[in-house]
Amino acid sequence: MATVAPQEFALLADLHLQGRRTLMLPADRPLVERHSEQPLKLLNRMSTKGLLRRVGRGRYLVVGPGGREARQEVPPFALLDTALAPRRYAISLLSALSHYGLTDHESEVLTILLDSPRGKSAPTAIAGISVQSLVVRRDERWFGIRSEDEADGRYRIADPERALIDSLDRPEFAGGPEVVVRALARGLTNGTLRLGRLSRYAEQHSVRLARRLGFLLQATELADEEQLAELLARARATRSYDTLFGGSGEEITGPADSRWRLHLDVPVQLVRGWALYERVA
Repeated sequence: MATVAPQEFALLADLHLQGRRTLMLPADRPLVERHSEQPLKLLNRMSTKGLLRRVGRGRYLVVGPGGREARQEVPPFALLDTALAPRRYAISLLSALSHYGLTDHESEVLTILLDSPRGKSAPTAIAGISVQSLVVRRDERWFGIRSEDEADGRYRIADPERALIDSLDRPEFAGGPEVVVRALARGLTNGTLRLGRLSRYAEQHSVRLARRLGFLLQATELADEEQLAELLARARATRSYDTLFGGSGEEITGPADSRWRLHLDVPVQLVRGWALYERVA
């Protein structure tokens, strides 16, 4: 273990007394300058020793002595707020589905929703953790997000229903259609997902999502006609057709469902089988 110099120990002690888990420049520069006339050199040396963990430009997570051994134990979710604040972000898609136990699949890539202020790029890694960012520009799309706490910090994450809606919108970032259908069936069967909120989110998101969710709920018998009524009204707001899982730029194939105005790019029998697996598991 690397030795801790007096300047380094004193800075860590100040941070500990203040209950601080993060250090950010330029806001904390005066604090660092109290312990060194070369603040950046001090911070770089402490990062090298594992006393601080750099998670972004001028942003550090306070680890303390033994930091090298603790490096891999810091939960990745706790790093996001330090690295991204004050930008809006939220963990979602496969990362959130796994967090809530809606899927047994896990990814080494952390998938987040991220706003896109002018001049700001999306990170591809934070403290060595691969990050996949989906840009959300419209203010009205920032719903269904909550804050959660863990020992190493606070982070923002889509609630279970929003995570499912995002996954249904972009299944390629959620493990694919099977993972999404099974997450829907598992969540509605075990109570993790609330049908009313899920439907409201789909209607709020878009006509396409109302169609996709409505069709899946009907095909898998996870909702009755009364529960489907508002989704159906939203789904039939336009005469154009969408695809069940494919992207807008993909070639439309498969039979059409005229009720939900969808082209079925995955056979309905396969969808029912995926859902049934979760309902009888």
